[in-house]
Amino acid sequence: MNNINKILKYFRSIHFGAALISLFIVFFILGIVIPQNQATDFYADLYPKRISDIIIFLGLNDIYRSFIFVFLSFLFVFNLSYCSVYRIFKNIKIKRLYFGPDIIHIGLLVIIVGGVVSSITRLEDYIVAIEGDSIKISEDITIIVGDIEKETYPDGSPKSYQTNVSVSANGEITKKSIKVNSPLKISGITVYQNNYGLTEFNEEYTGLKFIKDNGDVFILIGIILIGIGFLLTYYKKIKEGER
Repeated sequence: MNNINKILKYFRSIHFGAALISLFIVFFILGIVIPQNQATDFYADLYPKRISDIIIFLGLNDIYRSFIFVFLSFLFVFNLSYCSVYRIFKNIKIKRLYFGPDIIHIGLLVIIVGGVVSSITRLEDYIVAIEGDSIKISEDITIIVGDIEKETYPDGSPKSYQTNVSVSANGEITKKSIKVNSPLKISGITVYQNNYGLTEFNEEYTGLKFIKDNGDVFILIGIILIGIGFLLTYYKKIKEGER
């Protein structure tokens, strides 16, 4: 039993958390240094065979979806969860109803979960289309590209682009506009106005980026929880200052 308690104590210790953070930093650096999401031949041409084999074997070519990174994320989530639950029950036991830091920890935990979900499930696609093209989002949803508008500065340089589209969803058609700073959100997918240009036949085309990210909701909830935690912590400090 003593050995189990020692193991559990280590899992909630600051040393374990610091070790995990250090490993995360190493992985983030590797993610910057090693080009991501390239074909296997790319790494074979860029690195010596032994190094390229290690990169592929460990999944460092898609580092944020690799087993090692996901496992580290799981351990970090476990560490934060265990620390938070331990502190909450300890505070309840001594009748110290002060949960500001714990809510901040939970918020960080939720953000990390969102980051992991995003890294695993995030989907991106880039489509070039001209007026009249249809882009099928799902079985029930289709985007029909309408006219493409370009706004320029007095010197003729581009200022902004806008693609007017018709969204056909479940038999109903609605008019929408996709702007540089005003993307279209539909059925969990965000459509961004990415660029604009002319085809070889001098037709205007629009470049649209489609992103589906299931981690956004977790990250938003985590930010809200952190905000609540900071407010509670600040409120407690004010109350202590009044005594």
